[in-house]
Amino acid sequence: MILLSGAGSNCAAILAAQAQFKSFKVCAVLSDTVTAGGLEFARAARIPTYSLPGPTQHIRETALLHYIEQLKPDLIVLAGYMRILSSNITQHLTQNCLNIHPSLLPHYPGLKTHQRVLASNHQQHGCSVHFINESLDAGPLIAQASLPLQRPITATQLAQQVKALEHLLYPKIIHWCATQRIRLKAQTVYFDHQPVPATGLQFTLDTMIKKCSKSIDSFKSLI
Repeated sequence: MILLSGAGSNCAAILAAQAQFKSFKVCAVLSDTVTAGGLEFARAARIPTYSLPGPTQHIRETALLHYIEQLKPDLIVLAGYMRILSSNITQHLTQNCLNIHPSLLPHYPGLKTHQRVLASNHQQHGCSVHFINESLDAGPLIAQASLPLQRPITATQLAQQVKALEHLLYPKIIHWCATQRIRLKAQTVYFDHQPVPATGLQFTLDTMIKKCSKSIDSFKSLI
């Protein structure tokens, strides 16, 4: 099950990987925004879509819990879902809910990550995949993928680079979860039965190229 709010580029990458890996099947795509572009990707792939309407968090999350109970997904994937989940939700999902964040956590949780990293002296940027918990962008880290910051660059250009990196990393992590290579036990992430460091599995752009069979010519053109 995928949750999203916007254009849905990560959703599109996951749906493409579904055909590539054949280890998982997206059962539904849910959005709190009825006009979210990600819903169109799902409909084109004939994946059921559902909206989480309502003026309050309580109404939206009541609907979300209803769909989770109805669909019983093995894994819930936040792919640009822009609502902060309440503890009422996270306590039900900590073992089977992933999030992707456009920074190298714990640096720059929250919003405007690209502007903030450009205002710093950091020489690396990237994305992180983690299990959720009750704190914002602070759950156990599974993996990170990084790229060198090549200044001068705008926040928009940097966002495009990181987004392309997300499209390589996130489907691979979902595949590893589906094949049980990644598991969470007592808030520790395990990969192939070995504990993962607290900083998560570390990948660079080059290692992601080797681990992902898809072409990244479009990504290279952004660098």
